[in-house]
Amino acid sequence: MRDRIKIHMKIRVIIINILVLLFAINGYGQTCKVEFYLLKRVVESVDSTGMLSNFHVTVDDLEDTAFIKDDEITSFSIKKDTIDNKIRERHIFGVPKTVVERINKLEIPLCGGKQFALLVDGKIVYEGYFWNFYSSFGCNGIVATAFGESILIEKKLPDYGSEDNENKIDKRNNRALFDCLKSTNRMENEGID
Repeated sequence: MRDRIKIHMKIRVIIINILVLLFAINGYGQTCKVEFYLLKRVVESVDSTGMLSNFHVTVDDLEDTAFIKDDEITSFSIKKDTIDNKIRERHIFGVPKTVVERINKLEIPLCGGKQFALLVDGKIVYEGYFWNFYSSFGCNGIVATAFGESILIEKKLPDYGSEDNENKIDKRNNRALFDCLKSTNRMENEGID
């Protein structure tokens, strides 16, 4: 009888180890998080042209809890198109409609945005603005618009594609962000080298 119990225990241990290994291989054991946070206060960010632009914050400037949690981000892709021989990249986070509704309930004014920070594992990757989908105002900073089941992240607004003489780094193309999305099987494609 004791031998049968020992055999059953060994089999259970082997099965548990196999399951743990399979979960780790498939990304289920991955602990990285991608989250959007709103800011506790508005950070001034008007550039010399009078338009809203990029800004910088620290983790201390963020609300205590994530506005969009990691488990609400279902996918990510980069779409490229050409405008006047210039390549434009659009970064798209897939999210449930409830997240889009939550963003749109922020009552974002037509003439500005609601500032946010995107974090990977608690570190700020980039800052930007949730923007009113119907706004005709421009912005020289990263802009996020929500519609359908997507959050579209653009480098600026309007974004006519990268300029030949523009050597600015696109903060959206962040290796830590892409690695996290890949390891959790949410990266549909990667538009950078």
